[in-house]
Amino acid sequence: MNLLQLAEVQGAVLIGSGVVWLPPSVDVLLRSGEAIEFRPPEAKAITEALSDAGVPVTTA
Repeated sequence: MNLLQLAEVQGAVLIGSGVVWLPPSVDVLLRSGEAIEFRPPEAKAITEALSDAGVPVTTA
């Protein structure tokens, strides 16, 4: 299992799904130019933690 280091994260975007039954997604933008998209039930808490750690977070 590979762990993502906070220093590798350039920013994040919290994207609402628009429907109640589908959780929002989190796009994590890496300094390498890659992005990781995931849809965890804790999406809002994850983006709040990233923001608290100094990572720029946008909501779309």
